[in-house]
Parts: sequence; C-alpha cells; structure tokens
Amino acid sequence: MDYFAPSGLGLEGRRHNRRALAWAGLFCPFRAVRDRIAFCQGPIIPAAGSFTDPLRTNTMTYAASLLLATVGCAAGASASELPCACPANQVRGGWCDACDVGYVASVRIESRELFEAIDAHGHDVNPSSFRCESCKEAIKSDGFCRDCKVGFVGQQAYFSRLTYLLAKGAVTPPGSMTCDECRKHIQEPGWCAKCDVGMVGHVAYRDKARFTEAVKAYEALRKAIRTADECPSCAIAIAVDRTCRRCKKSYEGGEIVRPKKSPD
Repeated sequence: MDYFAPSGLGLEGRRHNRRALAWAGLFCPFRAVRDRIAFCQGPIIPAAGSFTDPLRTNTMTYAASLLLATVGCAAGASASELPCACPANQVRGGWCDACDVGYVASVRIESRELFEAIDAHGHDVNPSSFRCESCKEAIKSDGFCRDCKVGFVGQQAYFSRLTYLLAKGAVTPPGSMTCDECRKHIQEPGWCAKCDVGMVGHVAYRDKARFTEAVKAYEALRKAIRTADECPSCAIAIAVDRTCRRCKKSYEGGEIVRPKKSPD
C-alpha cells in the first residue's frame, strides 16, 4: 500500500494561520518564544508604514481579530450548534470548537493553551528575513534549528519538534489503510514489519530513524498532557523544549535538562 502521496502534512494549502503566534506572544507564559521568533525572522507579514516590533504588532492585530470572531461566534451560535470536526482533526490535526478539544498526531488535547503552543500546522516564511544562520541552513535542508527550536519543511516553519517531524511523514486517511497492523498503530505508535512502515497517529514513515524521533516527540506530548493539571507552564515547556517560567525547569525531548548558560 502506498501511504506516501505528495500531499504531506503541512504542505497543502499554505495556510496563513497565525493563531499559535498570537497565543505564544500574548497568552502563553513563554515570552522567549515570541522574542526568539522575532529575532530569527523579523516581520512575518509585510505591512505598509513602519513600526518598531512587527511581530508583536501583527500578533496583537491577529489576536484582536480572533477575539472579535470569537465574540461574534458566541453571539450567533452556541457550541452545541457547531459541527464536530474531531474526525478530520484526528487525521490532520486541529481544534474542534464544538467539542472544545484539539488533536495532534491523533492525541486528544483538552488544554487550548497547550494545543496552541504545539502549533499543529506550518507557517509560510521569508528565508531572506532570518538572521539566525542555523535557521537559514535549516530552511535550505528542511531541517531543525536546535538553537531556536524551529523546524522547516517546504519553507514553512513548525514551532515544535513533534509537528516538524509529522510534516516529514505522510498523512494516511483511514480509508486508504488496508493493513490491520498499521491501523492498530494509529492508536499506539509502532512499526509494521510487513509493510516496512512506522505509524505515529495517522502519519506514516518509511525512514525508521525519523520514525523513532517522532515517537520520542509523541511521548513528550503525552507527558505534557499528564503534567498539564499540575503545572500548565511545565506542560508547554515539555511539549516545545523550553523552560517553565513558574518552576524554572528546562526540558528537552520530554526530560529535564540543565538550562544553557547565556554567554557573557
């Protein structure tokens, strides 16, 4: 069975979804995320006129429009009247407003803040606007910048290692799967020896090393979800390899690490 159609996750549609940046800059406790993105890239959306912080301005504009849209939606229809998007989101990732739940790698995420920090889909970037040399090289090679914690696939940026690795695989709609072993691994990641394919959610891999990386990032997400009730900030830090502002714990690959010292 050919799971590897050209329309891989993150490569279709060229979405212009800025919601995750709005959360990262205004609602997520990790201001360093917004500052790092601003340092690496500069303006995300070219705009007329001049302003000192283009990312913050665009983020605030998007957040304001999102707030107005949310208020309008609340006034016009209740959540029970909205269509359920869970089946589609379980395959490709997304948030269901009707059920107030999100999915990444087919994993159910009940925390909206955690879901937005993980950032399920890619964002178009302008390579010439990046100042980070590691990011520039990663854009060329579809790689991951370990300094900025940003991955690139098809000149789109992914702000968590898991979503970057999902973009390197191939989305497999349920109807296209004929192997029972592969279908079983949608719920629990695993490698099908018969098909020589690894599955993480609905995303398939033929490269076993990349599959192993994706499983590690998947397990970090599940750990983040388990941590969310105890400390929401740690949950986000676990999912995106950052430092919890509240607990001062730094994470990488789902594990606590010593924070790197800033150069004098």
